[in-house]
Amino acid sequence: MPVVTRMFKKERQRMVELLKNRDLVVLVGDGGCDSPGHCAKFLTYTFMVSESGEAVDTFVVAVTEVAYSNAMEKEGFIRIIDSLQNEGVKIDIVSTDRHSQIRKLLRFNPEYN
Repeated sequence: MPVVTRMFKKERQRMVELLKNRDLVVLVGDGGCDSPGHCAKFLTYTFMVSESGEAVDTFVVAVTEVAYSNAMEKEGFIRIIDSLQNEGVKIDIVSTDRHSQIRKLLRFNPEYN
């Protein structure tokens, strides 16, 4: 749907511009699968601004893009963080549901700390 895509991109760009000008950026993120358990085919990962609850970005990861379905949440997390940082957003605090792979990523990769 071109109209939805256009509006999403416009709103995302507005949020990125707002965040680039902030002194403190606090994001909360989580992923949701299309089905419960370890047989999911898609995961949608979303980051929101803590203070306002507005969505900053969302990304859909297919199981075919990663080694196994449990790796989709980490991949969505990485793609959004990398995208925001590449656009000049300095993220100060990230809150997640403590997914085991995201915890390990944060512990062993200083570029995400």
